[in-house]
Amino acid sequence: MTITERITSRRTYQRTIPIFIVALLIGIFLANYFFVYDPLKAITNELSLWGIIITAGTLLFGNLILVIVKARSLTTKQTRRERFDAVTFLSVAALIVVLGLVDPRGIRGSSFLLVYGITTSLLSTALWTNAHLYYVWAVIQRLVRVRTLEVAVLAISTLLIIFYNTPFTIVLVPQFSPLGEWIITVVNRAVQRATAACLAVTGIVVVVRGLVGKEPGLIEMEMA
Repeated sequence: MTITERITSRRTYQRTIPIFIVALLIGIFLANYFFVYDPLKAITNELSLWGIIITAGTLLFGNLILVIVKARSLTTKQTRRERFDAVTFLSVAALIVVLGLVDPRGIRGSSFLLVYGITTSLLSTALWTNAHLYYVWAVIQRLVRVRTLEVAVLAISTLLIIFYNTPFTIVLVPQFSPLGEWIITVVNRAVQRATAACLAVTGIVVVVRGLVGKEPGLIEMEMA
């Protein structure tokens, strides 16, 4: 096999085939959105189900990799903090797996839900709370030096939502209640839909560029 043939073959399985599959799936979902056709709807439902299955498999693979990396790290020289982190991670992971397998109710068992709630739900809530606090603080910092229209809109909308979520503000100024609901139900949803539409258009552009050989794609860049 010549060098040209090897390069062509490599480009085929690294970029052309994955891009073609993505383009085909996007075309199916777009067609289902614009046209009412029962077989097409059945195909998209099946593809959505397989998307969930593949995603679950990817998450399982990623978790196994984390366990292997943490377990191997215990055999190498580490600081006390790194070793504590690895032992804690492996211990909690093993406890959750054991409770899920031993409890007759599985992941719905009281013991499993207790450990899962403490280790996952509470930690996730704490992380989201910190993220929101940081976001509000960043907006307040920008509020004192508004220089662009975008920052002004961001700051004003954030303050209005803060007032809406504060009970005594609603009591003192009832007008904040319908205003906050309008921002959340109308403006927020409109922005989310616009963002999703932009992402969809960007994805289509990337796929088209890939099909015509103008987009290298992550697979080719990683394997180059």
